[in-house]
Amino acid sequence: MTKEFVSLIILNDKNEILLQLRDNIQSIPFPNTWCNLGGGIEENEKPDEAIKREISEEIGLDIENFKFFRKYISNQRIDWVFSTSLSLDLEKVILSEGQKIEYFSFDDAIKLTYGFGEEKFVVDFFNNIA
Repeated sequence: MTKEFVSLIILNDKNEILLQLRDNIQSIPFPNTWCNLGGGIEENEKPDEAIKREISEEIGLDIENFKFFRKYISNQRIDWVFSTSLSLDLEKVILSEGQKIEYFSFDDAIKLTYGFGEEKFVVDFFNNIA
């Protein structure tokens, strides 16, 4: 059965993207790796509803101004990727999942280790805005 996921690429006013360092718990997929904020789509939930819920759960933010970026289909997985422009004060963000969040330039972002193959989302996004 194919599982569906959502993620949000958040770009700040310095053209940096916000990434989350996943928890370092061996029982979760891809521990201690970087990814975009997001998660699984629940039963009977639309992708745009799922991304709003996930962002609210993970960083306590209600988002409205986001747009669909791209849909990725791979083995047993569909990823709905959205994007938005948002410069957050990370000192004030309350993170409910993961070890930390941080903004990265493209040059720094491509050096990171990602979970779920999300480096492709990041590269495609930066190539799209370049």
